[in-house]
Amino acid sequence: MVADASQAIGSREYDRLLPLLSEDFEGTSLTQASIRGRDGVKDYFELWFGPEGYMESMSIEMRPDALTDLSEDKSWGLVSGSGKEHYVAKNGDTFDFDTRWTTVVVREDDGKWRVRAVHFGTNHLDNPVLFKVRDSMLLYGGLGALAVGLGCFGLGFGLGRRRRQG
Repeated sequence: MVADASQAIGSREYDRLLPLLSEDFEGTSLTQASIRGRDGVKDYFELWFGPEGYMESMSIEMRPDALTDLSEDKSWGLVSGSGKEHYVAKNGDTFDFDTRWTTVVVREDDGKWRVRAVHFGTNHLDNPVLFKVRDSMLLYGGLGALAVGLGCFGLGFGLGRRRRQG
């Protein structure tokens, strides 16, 4: 299931995710958005990666920490792991996130295992979006300070020359 989900996301074939999910799927995305049901999954990917979306593409590499821990009656299981998520924004910026995830899988009436719930998380204090904002603020703040400084120097120089001539 992990490999199938990763391949579907990487190839932008989000509909391939739907058979892996239970009808009453609930998820929490990396953005901490709440996603409910298969239609919610379609809506989420359309919002972020559709024609009007913020992002161009995403790929994900998920690694379970261990085999799924099954309940005593083997009707559900719990698995968690780590992941690497790579995003490409529509403006060409790229972002790589280290993530953690936890998933509950259930054996449904047709005998197939499906994802009932998933939660993704990342360290929001140590991530590439925060670094991009910080670096942009430093760059544009520095350039702005330099421009103001040069403007003040030029104004002072010009006013000083006028006083001497007068």
